[in-house]
Amino acid sequence: METMFVVNFILLWLVVLFNLLLTLALIHRGDASSQSIQKTGLKAGEIAPDFTAQSLTGETVHLSTYLGCKVAFFFISTTCTPCRKVMPDLLALAPKATQASVELVLVSSSEVQETRSFVEEFDIHTPVLVAPRLQSSFFSDYRAVGVPSYCVVNERGMVQASGFLADNMWKMFVESWVHDQEVFSSQEILLSSNH
Repeated sequence: METMFVVNFILLWLVVLFNLLLTLALIHRGDASSQSIQKTGLKAGEIAPDFTAQSLTGETVHLSTYLGCKVAFFFISTTCTPCRKVMPDLLALAPKATQASVELVLVSSSEVQETRSFVEEFDIHTPVLVAPRLQSSFFSDYRAVGVPSYCVVNERGMVQASGFLADNMWKMFVESWVHDQEVFSSQEILLSSNH
């Protein structure tokens, strides 16, 4: 009887130890995934990588197409609900970007026909590039892990800012363009709004 008690006691502690190890592994995994979210987008000051994408007219476009002008790439997907939600604000930003000599470019991860339908639905008049993730490395090269996200590249091809689009970013984009300042990343905005 006493032997059975000792065996049960040891088994119970083994189960507790196993659960503790599983819990620690899950915590570690959660920390790793939150760190990867913070690393979304290229770092300010980095040279923007070259890319190849197609315009809706079938023209092949590269980063060199935009050298000499400041460009704001907004990465979207036609099936992304948050992308659809921010589209009116993004389109309202286009005239202000033009006034500030910033080229606003939408980059769609969807196929050409889906992107065309999206453009018609929202009556988009800004340049649109198509770069499906399975056929183009544009999204992965720019570390646009999620959508909607952005990357602002200056006239010399250097990244000024990138990250996820937060709800409170529109005013910041306009102000930075009007005052020709560096754009802050979404993480910096979220951190400053929490203080």
